[in-house]
Amino acid sequence: MKENFRPAGTVTEFYGELDSMIKNKRELLVWQTDHQGKRIKINANIITYKTDHWQTLITINSSSLDKLKKRFTFFMYAKEDGFLLKGKFQRQDRDFYVILMDENVFLREKRKTDRFQFQYTKIYTDVLYGEKISFQGLLLKDISEDGYGLLMNEAKSKAFVEGMQLGITKISTIELPRPLNGSIVHKTLTKDKGEERLNIVRLGVKFHKPSKLINHIKKAMQEG
Repeated sequence: MKENFRPAGTVTEFYGELDSMIKNKRELLVWQTDHQGKRIKINANIITYKTDHWQTLITINSSSLDKLKKRFTFFMYAKEDGFLLKGKFQRQDRDFYVILMDENVFLREKRKTDRFQFQYTKIYTDVLYGEKISFQGLLLKDISEDGYGLLMNEAKSKAFVEGMQLGITKISTIELPRPLNGSIVHKTLTKDKGEERLNIVRLGVKFHKPSKLINHIKKAMQEG
C-alpha cells in the first residue's frame, strides 16, 4: 500500500465507520499473505459486527471467501473510509466468515496539511451553529488547515449530527476575527477502557475551504 498510515487507536473508535459501511454497502479489500509471500486478495462486505467482552467480532461475506485460508491473518482495508484493520478467523456461519478483530487500527492520513494535536494539555473551543446557537467550552482534539476534531461525552454529542454546519469562533483564549465554517463529516463513539467505562464521542469537522488563519493561531499558541 502506498498510502501513509498512522496508529488510530482501538477498533471501538471505528464503530461509527463500520455502521456507515454496512448501511451503504461499501466494500472492503481483504487480503492475506501466505508462507511463500504470495498475496491473496478479494473484495468483501461487512454484514454485521458485535462486541463480546471488549472483543469485536466482524462478519464478512463474499463470493470469493473460499480463496482465503483460515489459518492466515486477515487484513481488511476500507478504501473509501481509509482505515486498515486485521484479525483472525473465528468461525464460519453458513456462507459468512466471523473474524476476531485485533484491537489496533490504522488510519490512512488523508490530510495534506500538518495537524496540531493537543495530547498533553486541554484546549477548549467555541463553535457557532446558525447565527445564534453557540456551543462553548468544547474540547479540541486536533486542528489543521483542513478541519478539526472535537471530543465530548455521549449525552452532549446528541446535539450534533453528520452534515451539520459549524463555525469555530474561539480557540483557547484566541478570538477569531470571523467564524471558520465547516461541516461535521464523521461522528464516532469510542469507549474509554478506564475504570469509569465512559462513552466518548469524537466529531470530525472539515472546513468548507482550507484556512491559512489556523497556521497563525498555532504559531501564537506555541509562542504563548
